Amino acid sequence: CITFAAPRVARKIALEDARRAERAVREAPDFDGVVFTGGENFIHRDELLELVAECTQLGLKSEVISNAYWATSAQAARRALAPFA
Repeated sequence: CITFAAPRVARKIALEDARRAERAVREAPDFDGVVFTGGENFIHRDELLELVAECTQLGLKSEVISNAYWATSAQAARRALAPFA
């Protein structure tokens, strides 16, 4: 993995650094959104939810790339994704 991400890797971007990056994207004339990727984003679900909500507040599009380990059924997937709608 080019991001050096794995279940045993403990490092991640600090929440305030991620927020600063969102604000920088908002100010950049050629960008209109943020893509959240890396290891498995949903391991940090609450922070991910905050960052996606902040993108929306800033008028930015957001996408999340996940391996969907948490989607063990259609019902589980709907339940996990509902707060992001």
